[in-house]
Amino acid sequence: MIKQRILWLLLLFLGVAAPAQVNPDLYDMPTSDNVLLNIKGTDNIDTYVKQVAALDVLMDVAQTAMCKEPCDKKQISAIVLLRKEYSEYQRTIYLKFLKESNFSHNEEGGSAKWDALWEEYHHKTPDLKEEIIETLFNERAKNRYYEINGIPNTVNNKTVTTSEKIVKTTVPQASKEESGLTSKTTIKFGFDENYQLIPNPIIYQAPGVSKENLYNRALIWINKTFINPEEAIISNVKGEFIKIYGVEPLNKWGTSVLPYTIQLEFKEGRYKLTYSNLTLKDPQTLLNDKMFTEQLRSQTRNEQAAYNEKGFAFLDSIFKSINRELTGKNKIKDDW
Repeated sequence: MIKQRILWLLLLFLGVAAPAQVNPDLYDMPTSDNVLLNIKGTDNIDTYVKQVAALDVLMDVAQTAMCKEPCDKKQISAIVLLRKEYSEYQRTIYLKFLKESNFSHNEEGGSAKWDALWEEYHHKTPDLKEEIIETLFNERAKNRYYEINGIPNTVNNKTVTTSEKIVKTTVPQASKEESGLTSKTTIKFGFDENYQLIPNPIIYQAPGVSKENLYNRALIWINKTFINPEEAIISNVKGEFIKIYGVEPLNKWGTSVLPYTIQLEFKEGRYKLTYSNLTLKDPQTLLNDKMFTEQLRSQTRNEQAAYNEKGFAFLDSIFKSINRELTGKNKIKDDW
């Protein structure tokens, strides 16, 4: 990479224009030369495969995630030209792979090796898109991507978004005394025959805890959990139910998030938890999506499954946290 940068500086010094790194007509989307310069694998072969996978991800982003429907004519033209450029570079990189691997295009060994490496990056690396955005997107491109997709542009205690207010959560850890309880409340999420999330709603028993106490404990949990509790509560009927909203980043970049609502309803000795989310989807619903090619449908199903796994883990942890607060023993410390 250092040698390449030195070469670029030399070209500039000699008056030769260096390859463009961004496309200004499409909110500074990275060019193919940007990919070649900054996307690297463990060796040359790995680099070729990773670069082709990166270009494929960028094709999808350029097509679906950089302009609001309907895109204007200038944006459509920029998308078409950029996708064509990406495709041509993919072909060039693939030929380099064949040459370095000592295979021809028609040899079974070369194709099989490529397919195996491609599968690893394309279907088994769910954070590849986030890595590409973090590595290749400049500030303008990131802001546009975040704006179109409603994603927070920072992940910290002052999280903000360009399209909606994000309520960041922090889930308290269980104490050793409560570890037995949490193991019993682990939820196995899935989808029913109508592709709806299950189980939902969930009814928890809270023996000996009054309706009023359950409500008050829920308020305590919200205050412990949310950075801005008053903003997390979107509906509240005293002693009856509370509805809250939050968005949880699922990776360190904040480019994959889980928006959710949770409604808690209270009765004597039990409460009902109902949740909703539109981003957790049954991957099977994508099987017949005619908007994508079969290859892209397969990629999207794998990405959705990986996203679901992270989302289910978060929901399970936050439901455990609620249940600990609402059904656990109240411990009043008098040694303060």
